[in-house]
Amino acid sequence: SIGYGTVHDTKKQKMKKIIIIIALIAILSVFILRNKIKKASEELDYGIAPGFKVTNFTFGQSKMVLPFWVNNPTDLNLTISNIKMEVFINNIFAGNIIVDKVYKLNANGKSIVPLSIEIDNVSAMNILMNISQYLNSDDWRSKVNISVRGTARLESGFIYLSSLPIKADGSY
Repeated sequence: SIGYGTVHDTKKQKMKKIIIIIALIAILSVFILRNKIKKASEELDYGIAPGFKVTNFTFGQSKMVLPFWVNNPTDLNLTISNIKMEVFINNIFAGNIIVDKVYKLNANGKSIVPLSIEIDNVSAMNILMNISQYLNSDDWRSKVNISVRGTARLESGFIYLSSLPIKADGSY
């Protein structure tokens, strides 16, 4: 019975070693994938696309869509979600963007993410008064600067970055 216990103990030790090796490989894989996603996030190129439009205008609020382009030059398919940003037009606070949808950013591809903004009409009038001086100019669109600042969640598979900072400026 002593010999049997020794063989049984040896099998247990081998099984523990195998489990430890598998756990270490899994941890190392997660670490490598997380670093790859972090590097991919640094390679993303993004900005404000043409096509800003008002989709609804009521007595109290206006709803607008701001197209946001994203170029993913990496070999990873990524998804972006939990977008939370503030929008400024010519340095005047316009409103908040909160997007709960998930958008796919294809590997080596470009995507458009439509960002919906709700702005109260008092702020909208303030912004219109600010930019009205440019409206008679032929190049008025180049004088209307739209800025967004905020964060989003970026993921690939089950690995993610929860607070990817986003900062973009562009002309209308």
